[in-house]
Amino acid sequence: ISKLIINLSKLTKKFNLELNIIGSGSCYEKIFDDCKSHNIKYIFHGKIRKLDLDNIIIKNSDIIFAMGTSALEGAKLRIPSVMTQVNEETQFGSNNYMWLFDAKEFELSVNKSQEILFKKRIKTIEEILEEFIEDENNILGTKCYRHFRKFHSIDIGISKIIYSSLKA
Repeated sequence: ISKLIINLSKLTKKFNLELNIIGSGSCYEKIFDDCKSHNIKYIFHGKIRKLDLDNIIIKNSDIIFAMGTSALEGAKLRIPSVMTQVNEETQFGSNNYMWLFDAKEFELSVNKSQEILFKKRIKTIEEILEEFIEDENNILGTKCYRHFRKFHSIDIGISKIIYSSLKA
């Protein structure tokens, strides 16, 4: 998340940004320090009960930047969802993001293999935010939702499990 904060900080004059952070993991203090040192407006929501998560996301999120299954939390609510890099320590670039719907099937993060396979789909944070601003009809959110339904919904997961067990 450090690279996300740094990249957002470069755009605070161009975009009105406020970072809402959900969770209270081991990186909490580093994230807090990064937001302060880079003058990013932020709200820490801390640990959220699963029952309250959708409501918090809907009330506080216009766009989601996440990796892993966290990216799906926004997509299932038709909120435009952007995947971030898995591991900033082994990054292949410091400003690489991808719309969830541009991912290959079940991928949930930006990684080196996607850079090679989907070079045109990896974008800078500024490109992502410009596309988001231009999206007046929430087409991006709808595309993320459709991708979620096609590859990550519970129905798809159950179907894959049944198919695998019948095949075995």
